[in-house]
Amino acid sequence: MEPKYIKNPSDLITSREATRSGFIEQASAKFSMADQTVHGAKELIASLKKIKSTKELGSQNLVPYLAMAAGLSEKAQRQLTLDDKMAIIENFLKKATKHGWQDFPEEIVFRYLLTKGDSLGGSMRNLTGAIASKKLTKHIAKVLDEAGHQPQIVCDDSGKIKKICWLDRVLVFDAKSKLIGKNIDLILLKTKTEDCDERALLNDPRAYLACGELKGGIDPAGADEHWKTASAALDRISRSKLRPTPKLFYIGAAIESDMADEIYERLSTGALSHAANLTKKDQVSDLVDWIVQL
Repeated sequence: MEPKYIKNPSDLITSREATRSGFIEQASAKFSMADQTVHGAKELIASLKKIKSTKELGSQNLVPYLAMAAGLSEKAQRQLTLDDKMAIIENFLKKATKHGWQDFPEEIVFRYLLTKGDSLGGSMRNLTGAIASKKLTKHIAKVLDEAGHQPQIVCDDSGKIKKICWLDRVLVFDAKSKLIGKNIDLILLKTKTEDCDERALLNDPRAYLACGELKGGIDPAGADEHWKTASAALDRISRSKLRPTPKLFYIGAAIESDMADEIYERLSTGALSHAANLTKKDQVSDLVDWIVQL
């Protein structure tokens, strides 16, 4: 089934209004995420102002904050022992207190926020992907409900969508396939029963119906990079040991002119079976109909 709403490359391009709305949505999400960071910084400075000298900074409760002020992200801290972190903190304290203790609480908090802010950017990228998954899931659930099916939506402890199950189908999000060698954003699998366990199916080439890439970032400046990553992943699937090769599709929120040309060319040659701009509801609904009918 060819895409109904993609008749030329320009149909895929994200409108300026959609880009604007996307940035507003992301700003709102980032504001909410930043609340926790700001609250933590206020608590930190209140604690530091009660301390009279660096000798009182040995509290275990302060180690994560001090390590972050010293430039260690949360991810980096997980790779280090307490002794490693204390050595880095000690060196940081020697440098940061050379001008005296009076301004040191602010010095720690400012540096903590610099590192935390960088981590917040990574968290925002993860949130962008989660939002895209939820948007797609909402479309799929609507189509299945209207067809009289009751999809089972499975999430992890953080609320991230892991898979959607219906009848003898499982759509898995962000799963690693040994047959492909890398993580794939979306994998549609056919089950023998109504079993929702995809683990064995991911090792069975006969279970693969379709694979797709989902990129929810709205920034036009990053659109080309998203497409390069996605197209490389789709090409990897084509070269994999999966036979027959599953149908391939792409969904992106930020699609610029050059990207649109490449995506449309792949659709024309059959290298892509389907595509949609995530900001265009008719295209997403059409792609979802195609997924459900596979």
